[in-house]
Amino acid sequence: MTTRLGVTARAVVLAILLIGALSIIFWRNSLSPEPDSHASQPQAARVIGGEVSAGGAVVLGRGYSLQHPATGEYRIVFEPSLFPDGCPVLSVTPLSQGNLIAPEIGQTARCSRTFYVHLSSPGTNRRLDRAFQFIAVEAR
Repeated sequence: MTTRLGVTARAVVLAILLIGALSIIFWRNSLSPEPDSHASQPQAARVIGGEVSAGGAVVLGRGYSLQHPATGEYRIVFEPSLFPDGCPVLSVTPLSQGNLIAPEIGQTARCSRTFYVHLSSPGTNRRLDRAFQFIAVEAR
C-alpha cells in the first residue's frame, strides 16, 4: 500500500522532471530561434534535360520547343514557367560515333530562354547535323 508521503514524493519528482524538460526546450529554442517567416527561403535550382535528334526532333524531355533552321543549327526555347526566377545556363553534349563534334552555344540575350546550338567539325568549321543531349540549369 502506498503512503501519502510516497505519492507526494512521486508528484514532486515528476514536477521537477517536467520543469527540467521545459527548461531544456526553452533553452534550445533561445539558441536557435525559428527563421523569420518574411525572410526569403532558398529554393533548389531547376534542372531540365533533353535529347535532340540530328534532324531536329525532340527525342527526350519536355518543356522546350525546338527549331532546326539549317545544317548544324538548332534553336531551343524553354517554356516561361521553367525558369521564372533566374537565368538558364545550357550545356550541350553531341552524340557522335567516333567523330569529334564541337558545340557552340549562344543566347539571344542575357537571361533569355532562347539558345542557339551550332554543331561543327573542329578545324573545318563545317556545320553538321548530329544528335545531342543538353542540360539547362537555373542560375541564381
